Amino acid sequence: MAQRRILSIDLETYSDVDLVTCGVYRYVEGDFHILLFAYAFDDDEVQCVDLACGEQLPQEVIDAIHDSSIIKAAWNAQFERICLSKYFDTQLSPDDWQCSMVWAASLSLPLKLKNAAEVLRTGEQKDDVGERLIRYFSIPCMGYRFEVSR
Repeated sequence: MAQRRILSIDLETYSDVDLVTCGVYRYVEGDFHILLFAYAFDDDEVQCVDLACGEQLPQEVIDAIHDSSIIKAAWNAQFERICLSKYFDTQLSPDDWQCSMVWAASLSLPLKLKNAAEVLRTGEQKDDVGERLIRYFSIPCMGYRFEVSR
């Protein structure tokens, strides 16, 4: 039996609705935009599409998102699934998704990706400057001050 292909996805988004206080369903109903769409098929190199600058998703990725034979995987997969459901104006089935955060929880690992990466001592760690940049571009400017310090 052939192994199912996996499309790993990571989104960076913007909305004028506060995700923490309102949840993902309300978040995508505001002034919502997908800014960056990072993806990789199976063990291929990660690709990043800058939707905010007008780049388009490759047709292969669009087809894979709608193909139930391809597993879509993400950390906190519900977020990516709901955001992409809004983006494509459809309801993507949760049956096609695998959530790395749920797997981490089943192993008693932290639920924040940054903390799980630290505990596992992975080669890739979350970058504090990158996190601040994401917040700067993803959250409406309401007195948030971006500072880069090294």
